[in-house]
Amino acid sequence: MSPALVGRLRRLEQSCRAGELIWIGEIFAELMQERERYANRDARFSPRKIVELVGELCIRSDAIRNDTGCVPQLFIRGSQADKLSTIGAARLVGLGCGVQVRQQSVLLTAYLQDPSGTVVAVCENFAVSGEDGNEPSFWQLAQKPVFKQVSLAALGAGQMLIQGGKRSPDYQFLPGRKPIAVSSQMFDWESLRSPLLVEDFHLLQMHSSLQPPASLRPRRLTENFHVFAISQVGNVKFSQDEQVVEAILEDSDRHQAILKFPYNSRSQEGTEALLEYLENRQLLFVAGQIYLSTEGLIITPVSLVFQTGETRTILQPWIHGLQSNSDQSDISTSRILPTNSTSHSPTPNPISLFLEQLLFALSELLLIGLERVDQDTVLTWQKTSDYGKSLGFTSFIDPINQLLALLGKKQSNENWNLQLSTQLVLEICILVNLAQEQN
Repeated sequence: MSPALVGRLRRLEQSCRAGELIWIGEIFAELMQERERYANRDARFSPRKIVELVGELCIRSDAIRNDTGCVPQLFIRGSQADKLSTIGAARLVGLGCGVQVRQQSVLLTAYLQDPSGTVVAVCENFAVSGEDGNEPSFWQLAQKPVFKQVSLAALGAGQMLIQGGKRSPDYQFLPGRKPIAVSSQMFDWESLRSPLLVEDFHLLQMHSSLQPPASLRPRRLTENFHVFAISQVGNVKFSQDEQVVEAILEDSDRHQAILKFPYNSRSQEGTEALLEYLENRQLLFVAGQIYLSTEGLIITPVSLVFQTGETRTILQPWIHGLQSNSDQSDISTSRILPTNSTSHSPTPNPISLFLEQLLFALSELLLIGLERVDQDTVLTWQKTSDYGKSLGFTSFIDPINQLLALLGKKQSNENWNLQLSTQLVLEICILVNLAQEQN
């Protein structure tokens, strides 16, 4: 990407913000951030994220140009209210810290609610080594200070008194220059405000089923994050097939949701603790991200609050380590069979595997550029197309086959249509994004 094009895209970002295309401007900003990481050989650069950003950009642009009224334009475009805003003196209540594993980095996010009921996030993207055995545990990353010498583990479990700061359009909290004080909390989460606090699983499930795809909703880090009041827990187990901790949660009206916490070798202590706590302690609240599946409402927890005698304690399973709890030594580590076991390795979802292959092929294509396509690239796309056909895809495969035919012409030095190839790549990016949101 030439410096002239970079300058043009940066001007376009500002024009979009001024023209109330806030989320389009945010996408351009993130694309430029990824470009800088690539230029600086930053391990946090993610080719996969480039595909997702390009696909979302096309989806939102199409929906803006072809307004059917099905989704409010303020959802798709954003508004002037979605801008960098100032936060005054406030108390932010920690709601736990989650982890997102990327190709060469790990994103840790602590969630907090301010007095107005707004949930904000504090994020830190850690570059990690790709060499086996050298990756730090998640709890070790969570102990590192992120700002004002405060760690994400402390933010997730405590409360933060601030004298000012900023909130970005995607609801990330940016601290100001004044000192910040972090202290413990009592975990009286029944006082948290709605819609963060959910007491009825059925109502939330109905509301979520009416929501548009993520590519057409506000681009907020705290989207789909809730705190759930729990009445009862049952069927606690570790699924060897899915490599997740599972439990059935019930609200006060006996409506059910499913807790699923994925196993990762870098959070094994937290996974073991989660199993032990769910079976032997009284669960009061669960905080985490939600999604809908054929099984119903699924909750991926970032924190859980238990009643322990007269006090309440928090478990942050993603970042719970050997030093996180004094009774860690009482927890057995023999109940979880890691994914590297050949006898109990999880069966991959064929559709998810196809989407992963397609994401890889797209990311490589966007990384090298259409004009640098070689025979290896064509072979990768051919294998992806063949696998998709074997799963029964038809319409999904059509643009892939059209792109393959055009790339083949380029390889044979025939006249090929660069513009049509570009349009097909963008169309496939759209299909992958929408398919991921539905899978």
